[in-house]
Amino acid sequence: MGKPFHVALIAATALVSTAARADVHWYVSGTFDDGATITGTFDINQYGYIANPNLTTADGIFTGMNYTPATTSTGNTATSLTFDFNAYRDEMQLYFASDLNVGTVSNALLTTSKECRGNYCGSGGLTRHIISGFASINPISGIPEPTTWVLMIAGFGLTGAAMRRTKVRAVSYAA
Repeated sequence: MGKPFHVALIAATALVSTAARADVHWYVSGTFDDGATITGTFDINQYGYIANPNLTTADGIFTGMNYTPATTSTGNTATSLTFDFNAYRDEMQLYFASDLNVGTVSNALLTTSKECRGNYCGSGGLTRHIISGFASINPISGIPEPTTWVLMIAGFGLTGAAMRRTKVRAVSYAA
């Protein structure tokens, strides 16, 4: 294998491999109008969707809830999240001052954010609103994309092939 082949391989590696976009891990903390609190975490994955929600509300007008992946369906837009614990019964709606996909260091919770419990939250359920709160981020490291893995494995293979082709020279000592 000649020098032009090695240069071409390095150029192809540089053009094809790209860094994966990292997920954004949000830490949430807030206070409701009845003195209850909300704490927890959720991720916005590399495709802009909610992943791994784990939010807990505590004390206040009614018993707190734990919004976790096992029992929660989720939806989101750029500035809002909705967690449904039981369809049409219990839900958490969080609205933020700025885009969740951008990954600003801190993002304020808006006072339109609320938790609703009871039959058909829009009409007749118990509702409490956020009076203060925020979400802050901690980026999760990116996972290599498949092209990166392929190029890395190909590089190991080519290195092994080049080492195998290297001739072993016998050293003889004259007596």
